[in-house]
Amino acid sequence: MERREFATGWILTMGILIMVLGAIHCATTPFVMQRAWVSLLPPEGARVFLFMFLATGAATIFGGWLTVVAASGLRVGEPMAWSLAWRASLFLLLLGIGAAAFMFENPFAHIMLVFSILLAVPVFWYWPMFKPRRRVF
Repeated sequence: MERREFATGWILTMGILIMVLGAIHCATTPFVMQRAWVSLLPPEGARVFLFMFLATGAATIFGGWLTVVAASGLRVGEPMAWSLAWRASLFLLLLGIGAAAFMFENPFAHIMLVFSILLAVPVFWYWPMFKPRRRVF
C-alpha cells in the first residue's frame, strides 16, 4: 500500500505543477502579445496567435486538472481513474514532446517536457497496481 500512496502522491504533485505551468502560460499572454514580432503580424494573424496561445495554456491546465482528479481516484482504487490517468498522461506527454520539438529555444517547453515525463513514469511504471481487474473502456 505504501507504493500506491507514493505513486498517487507523485501523480497528484505533477498534476498540480502542470496546472501551475498552464496558468503561467495564460498569465503571460499580455507580455507575449506586446513583443515586437507579434505586432508585425496582421490583425487576423495576431488573433490566431492569441487564440492558440490561450488554448495551449487552457489545455495544459485541463490536463493537469484531469491528472489531479485521476490521482484522487487512484488513491481509493476507483476503476475509472486508471483510464483517466493514462489518457491524461499520454495527452500531456504528447503536448510536452511537441512543445520541446517545435519550440526548442523556449525554456517553458522543456519544463513541460520534463513535467510530462515525470508524470508518465509513475502512471505507466505502476500500472499493474492501478489497472482495474475488469475492463472499464
